[in-house]
Amino acid sequence: MANPAVNDEVVAAFVRQAQRCRVGDADFLLRAGRELSGLLKDNYERLSGILLRIQH
Repeated sequence: MANPAVNDEVVAAFVRQAQRCRVGDADFLLRAGRELSGLLKDNYERLSGILLRIQH
């Protein structure tokens, strides 16, 4: 079974890279965060970890 922390880092890295590709889209990270919060609404700790990784 895959390590959830590794999976979460991949998600965060993908969002960071996608944000770099979205030149001029100031709201991208907000929309991505909202989407993640909907998908992970029952797992606050995991959501929080991914959002922290996105910031770094």
